[in-house]
Amino acid sequence: MAPGCSLGRRQAGRGSTMYTLSWKRYSLMAVVSSSRIMGRATKQKWFRNGLMSTAMSLVLTWPPNSPDLNTIDHLWDVLDKQIRSMEVPPRNLQDLKDLLLTSWCQIPEHTFRDLVESMPRRVKNKGKYLATLTASCNFFYSSNSELKESLRNFTLSNPNIRHLRILLHGPVGAGKSTFINSLSSVFQQRITAKVKAASSASTSCTKTYKGYEIKCLPTGTLPVTIFDFMGLEDTAQNVHPDDFKNALRGHLPDGYKFNHEKPLSSNDPRYIRNPSVGEKTHCLVCVVSANSISRMSNATIDQMKLVLEEASELGIPGAVIMTMSDLVCPAVTYDLKYVYTSKTIKTKMEECSNKLQIPMTCIFPVKNYHDEIKTNDDTDILLLLALKQIAHFANDYVEDLGPQERS
Repeated sequence: MAPGCSLGRRQAGRGSTMYTLSWKRYSLMAVVSSSRIMGRATKQKWFRNGLMSTAMSLVLTWPPNSPDLNTIDHLWDVLDKQIRSMEVPPRNLQDLKDLLLTSWCQIPEHTFRDLVESMPRRVKNKGKYLATLTASCNFFYSSNSELKESLRNFTLSNPNIRHLRILLHGPVGAGKSTFINSLSSVFQQRITAKVKAASSASTSCTKTYKGYEIKCLPTGTLPVTIFDFMGLEDTAQNVHPDDFKNALRGHLPDGYKFNHEKPLSSNDPRYIRNPSVGEKTHCLVCVVSANSISRMSNATIDQMKLVLEEASELGIPGAVIMTMSDLVCPAVTYDLKYVYTSKTIKTKMEECSNKLQIPMTCIFPVKNYHDEIKTNDDTDILLLLALKQIAHFANDYVEDLGPQERS
């Protein structure tokens, strides 16, 4: 933009408001540093950059300022096109002012009339948009306590089992152990760290196949046991593929120490030869980081797909927990309520779905407790909704299983 086309700054309330006449938009734009008001061009840029949900919140905060409901904003488009079509662009602020005034007088009368007559349609469409947005975010207004209570009183569909067994697997550093700690934190109403989590993104600290129950307050546990599996590394030190199969089929005992060189043999006295339905895996959950899904190696993806295919052949349902969702979208960083309206999060979910061949309905973006010192409702609700849906998947699977099925 030419220096002569800037009108400078002016303090306005809490924010510093800058009025600018730019070559991109030949109109007066107000941009407030607190980001509570912005011109259409800036808002459109936010939409293109995946900040749709933040822009939504701004529009909802001050609905009269929505460009879709402001006819003058559409007239700026007309002026923009007329100025851009001129062979000689304005050289300074005075040239720009003269051209804008001349172009304004040349706008046909029917253009004004059409814009005015379009208002009922615009208001109606805006109402549909608000209804859609409200519906997509309604779950965040569910009661945290109601979700907890529904999981505490979750009714198992098979009388032969006491707990649904959920098996977590995925790349090292994705947040498998932290996910278990986060669920524990939700029900303990304080930050817990019972499961050791990896501090390095290259080495797994899970060396033992162990199941964790989620304790509730004041007493009792959820009817779910979550088993943590050794994280996949970009080295040769990964768990033997046959141990994945053994875990799915219920042959691995709780407390089994992983050995990357050889799997648990059927001749080993610890090997569970005839596992009951309660000892088998009821749902396989891949844990991946939204922040690194694009950088996952093909070798890691192939290993995850092999395990998912093995589970599928056994009829075991699969799901994905997508952690660190707040790190990939500034809107979600600002407010977790926007996680299911963010274009960036949706793109990450689609990428995850394509790479792992998992339906979008089985992918759950969450935020684990990582550096917090206390719990909060928004994080709790995402975790609770994910766990509840995974429990339903597992419960559907065990419904028709007998008390003991041979592997």
